[in-house]
Amino acid sequence: MTTVDYLRIATWELKAYTHLSAKIRSNFHGKWEPRHWLQYAGYGNADASIFMGSGEQQGERHYVFQCSGQKSQEFFGFIMGLGLSNTAIYCTRLDIQQTIPHPPVLLRKVFKQNGRKAKTWIESDSQTIYIGSRTSDRFTRLYQKIDQHFLRLEHELKGKLARSVFATCQIQTAHASILHNQFIYSTNKCKFGAWVGKFFNLSPEILKQEDVSVDEELERRLKRQKTYLKNTEIALEKYMNNHDLGEQVRQMIDRLHRMGQYRLDD
Repeated sequence: MTTVDYLRIATWELKAYTHLSAKIRSNFHGKWEPRHWLQYAGYGNADASIFMGSGEQQGERHYVFQCSGQKSQEFFGFIMGLGLSNTAIYCTRLDIQQTIPHPPVLLRKVFKQNGRKAKTWIESDSQTIYIGSRTSDRFTRLYQKIDQHFLRLEHELKGKLARSVFATCQIQTAHASILHNQFIYSTNKCKFGAWVGKFFNLSPEILKQEDVSVDEELERRLKRQKTYLKNTEIALEKYMNNHDLGEQVRQMIDRLHRMGQYRLDD
């Protein structure tokens, strides 16, 4: 089964940050303590492996939320269930993984036979293969865990790729299938050899349309429309006080108000 092992989402909007912070605190209990990550200062919850805080980016205030480890899948599901604005909240990193009992495979041999140029071998108490560049949108780790009894294949998605996969999950309900199919695609690009498909689950999942009633479908459509209207309101509020666009936005709002009054009186 493909699961999330790390999630980092971000926003430039203080309102979106405070709203989501409150939601996270109310759902993930435990002690929240002051913590730092890079240039970001905020709060962390050791029980849930969550950090959220703010820092300077390009001379502006920027806000992040991140979760790592076992709680990441739960955190991802929680975020997806909130129906957040896909214009305010975006993803900067998403790690997906599968962990299996260690098969009878020699990783050193896997590394030597791999056809990728950008690859690295690390050996200490365990063995690890890195595929790709750390600065690219896709970076892969194949490594041993827990006294070499398990083998984990993990794909780190960043940049535009992470943003795209996360946004797709926001507008569709088949999150597990989306993540699993991305895992398959990323694995195939690694050129590990045929053995990977024998032990890891690389069977494609079809994104099926859920069988829902007419009432349920109407309710979903209405929810999407309300989200769209809310996002429009947020955008208008943001640009209403903009030096270059403020007057144009206020005129637009006045026109919409007059149109609404005209139709009410008609």
